[in-house]
Amino acid sequence: MKIASGNKIAIAILQIDEYKQFYSLINANRDRLADFFPVTVGLVKTEIEAKNYLRDLLKRMELQEFYPFGIYRAEELIGYIAVKNIDWRIPKAELGYYIDGSQEGKGIMSGVLKATIKYCFQELRIRKLFLRISGENHASIRVAEKNGFALEGNLRDEFRLESGRLIDVQYYGLLK
Repeated sequence: MKIASGNKIAIAILQIDEYKQFYSLINANRDRLADFFPVTVGLVKTEIEAKNYLRDLLKRMELQEFYPFGIYRAEELIGYIAVKNIDWRIPKAELGYYIDGSQEGKGIMSGVLKATIKYCFQELRIRKLFLRISGENHASIRVAEKNGFALEGNLRDEFRLESGRLIDVQYYGLLK
């Protein structure tokens, strides 16, 4: 399953055989991701764990619970975006994403988010998408707002960082 993004960037469902690239992406960005993707970082400490992690995500996709997409530039995995926390009764879903530190600030994630929104609304028939973003993550907030997400609220002491510090999380929503 592929969704186009343009600008020589492709988005496609991650595959089991990409576990080495996935591990390399996580490992190269481990410190940056530890606070906001603690489960992924904690479960992907080796290439074999990366393979098992991808296998589990793909099983969840078969159950329509989770959709894990890789972000590629010229066949190289440079980021990740997931459709998660899906509630089919509404239907709504959360998007979570990250990109390799060397690719930040190039406008890639904004285009990826735009393509993923289109996919969610048209193909998955999601009615509402939401993001939970640290108020300190100004780059992610800009990407969200550029793609039409509106701040719906500030959840106080909602998330615990790796350091143990509790932070507020800003909740952004986008309706179809």
